[in-house]
Amino acid sequence: TLRELLFQRNLEVEIMVESENCIQAPFVDLRFDGMSVSCFMILHNHAVQNEQASVMLKKYCPSLNNGNVPEESWDLIHEDLLSTHFDTFMVPEYDYPLLPLPGKIFPVTVKHLETPNQVYISIGPRRDVESDSDTDDSGISYEPEDDLEQALRELNQNTEALALLTDFRSEMPCLAEYSDGRWYRAKVLSLAKVQPLMILVQHVDFGSTASLPDYRLRQIPAHLVTYPVRAIKVKLAGFKPPALMNDMDRLVYSPDWSMEALWTMVDIVQGNQLTAFLVKKVLQIWICKE
Repeated sequence: TLRELLFQRNLEVEIMVESENCIQAPFVDLRFDGMSVSCFMILHNHAVQNEQASVMLKKYCPSLNNGNVPEESWDLIHEDLLSTHFDTFMVPEYDYPLLPLPGKIFPVTVKHLETPNQVYISIGPRRDVESDSDTDDSGISYEPEDDLEQALRELNQNTEALALLTDFRSEMPCLAEYSDGRWYRAKVLSLAKVQPLMILVQHVDFGSTASLPDYRLRQIPAHLVTYPVRAIKVKLAGFKPPALMNDMDRLVYSPDWSMEALWTMVDIVQGNQLTAFLVKKVLQIWICKE
């Protein structure tokens, strides 16, 4: 409702309470066609009255309590909210595969690295296919002869039928367009930017994230959510960042680690068969040279 009311409309703004701290946002009243947004939301039971704003509401909503506000004089269009363009079918969140019991050795593939000791893995041996992880910087691909891959392949052959995503709540499953033009499973993390609208999403089968415009997101068919995610975030046991790194280039998002350490880990895991076992809640990984 608020999107239909406010998006790309010219509004009047009155500062009701100025903020003493410039970091904090001031309290303002928005009005469209002379009508207070606050009054409109309360009148239609989308919100309740704030006691601190009672003086403001009496000033701008004198007939709010008796329901005599002349709605027919408001220049509002709500029909678009009922359009199928805005329907987002509710789907459950993704499931995660269970890790083997502690102490049991199992094969893994590193799909993505956040830091040298926090990585995304998938359970199972590495297969000789082109780009089965993003550690080789050659794009995204799935293993052949796989039910999920077959479903995604069929979906990518008829992308025109995919509906736009209109629900951007956190953890919302969706499809995201990758740089190769194909659509892959993802989930919404947060709103990255408003103007222009950019949504931060994570590719759930690889662990990597991307900030995408809304037109590169689509609703995901319910049957694709039934497959557990392929990328599991784990912390590697046995090492941590050094206390001193002198003037080395550091990761912007994790300054405890150097860029050199991250690229060293990429070189270690790329193209190697890995095995792992669970140590309490921390994973230990071995590297087997081929």
